[in-house]
Amino acid sequence: DDINDNFPLLSDEASLANAISDRRRRLSVRIEEHVRTNSPTTRKEIRITLILSGFGEFHSKDYNAAVAELIGSRQLVVSSGKKRINDTDILRIK
Repeated sequence: DDINDNFPLLSDEASLANAISDRRRRLSVRIEEHVRTNSPTTRKEIRITLILSGFGEFHSKDYNAAVAELIGSRQLVVSSGKKRINDTDILRIK
């Protein structure tokens, strides 16, 4: 028996988690490209610019999570040195 046959909800949840992860990876690439060409910038500026170019494609949670991941992986640097940021903290590419 296939595990998906026995636990269809788990399969659906795993598919959803994978879709969210893939979407955030695509967003992370876009954020990194944006910061490379528009450094220094803020999370708010990133969100506004990318919303205009891909309206409805990503949710606010996606932007926050992707920026946090880029900071955590040290691809983005926060001027204040904080790990938890707000929309007005200055971001630069490392």
